[in-house]
Amino acid sequence: MIVSAEFEKVKDVVTVFFGASSLALFIFSIFIAFFAVIGWQSLSEYVRGIAVKEANSTLESKLKEKIDARVGQLEVDRIEPMVKARLKLESEMRGRAMTILGYMIGEASLSPDSKSPGSERDRENLAEAVGLCEQGYEVLRGVGGSLEYMALNNLVFYLSAYGPDSSGRKILIEQARLLSKVAETHQARNLLLTAYRAILEHGTDPVEKLEAAGRLRALLKEGKLTARESREARIYLERFGGVSLPANSALPWENTEGQGI
Repeated sequence: MIVSAEFEKVKDVVTVFFGASSLALFIFSIFIAFFAVIGWQSLSEYVRGIAVKEANSTLESKLKEKIDARVGQLEVDRIEPMVKARLKLESEMRGRAMTILGYMIGEASLSPDSKSPGSERDRENLAEAVGLCEQGYEVLRGVGGSLEYMALNNLVFYLSAYGPDSSGRKILIEQARLLSKVAETHQARNLLLTAYRAILEHGTDPVEKLEAAGRLRALLKEGKLTARESREARIYLERFGGVSLPANSALPWENTEGQGI
């Protein structure tokens, strides 16, 4: 009986301890679950924060790229007209310089009585003038306007005086025809004189040459040419137009200075 009673006591103690351990395990499990939930929430928030930060960083980067691109395009749009204007001005100045230098060398190479080179040295200088005028014209063609035709006038004039080769003759006549059309549109008599000289001296069409001579006579008859232009027209008619006029005589519609009256 005593042994049985002791066994019962031990059994009760074991039961108590077992229950207590179960309760402790349960409470420990609750703590673990609690901290696991808290930890997962923290981890989730951390990961979410990183994702949002990366997304914002990417968005800001893309937005900055677009803004930079737009600002860059606006800057290009603002600067481009200025760059074009500067390049055009530089081309104009370069073309003018070559054309003016060609004019100065060309004028010094021509006899005032014949408007042609008087010596072999003059021809060499005139060849240089023609080269400069060609370069100036090629540049000023891109500029356009009156400068283009001023350069073309110089080129046709000095090339006519120098004398083109067979391959350049056709180009010269085409340039003279273009010059004539522009001159008639704008009533530019000096350009007309240059064009008619080229056609009379180097043209191959008899009808065209006859027409050029007739227009030169009409210009003299109108009396609107300057003294220099009148002398120039008379030289061309005498040399290339089949008309013989005394060098110092006045036509019926000119005074002794070669001016129209």
